[in-house]
Amino acid sequence: MADAGVAHAICEALPYLAKRCEIAVWCDDGMVFSYLYKHFAQTEKLDSKGKMALSKKVAQLQPDLVVTSLSKLVSGGLEDAAINAAHLLNINSVGILDKVFYNEEALKQILTERMLPAYFIVASDLMRQ
Repeated sequence: MADAGVAHAICEALPYLAKRCEIAVWCDDGMVFSYLYKHFAQTEKLDSKGKMALSKKVAQLQPDLVVTSLSKLVSGGLEDAAINAAHLLNINSVGILDKVFYNEEALKQILTERMLPAYFIVASDLMRQ
């Protein structure tokens, strides 16, 4: 996860979900990490080597679902590593598109220049359209 807005949106749900299933949270942004860690202690900050090893971590956990933000316009970051790991391991993935991307050009860049998840969560009806 790399987006502070998405982190804020899910942080309250993490302890609740953790009571019902196993959850692992990885971040590549210091601000997002400190915010999520405050609400959910099982949050790990990944450096560039950690991002490269994400497929191995996901393979060890064998999750039912991988969820990531889709906040970066460029490919090759943590978001793409998470989606790629899910794809390689035949695990469904969900990308959260923040309401920030009302800009049609930015949205087009995300949807055409990077690996995409199997499913999307959007912030509004406008984003759904």
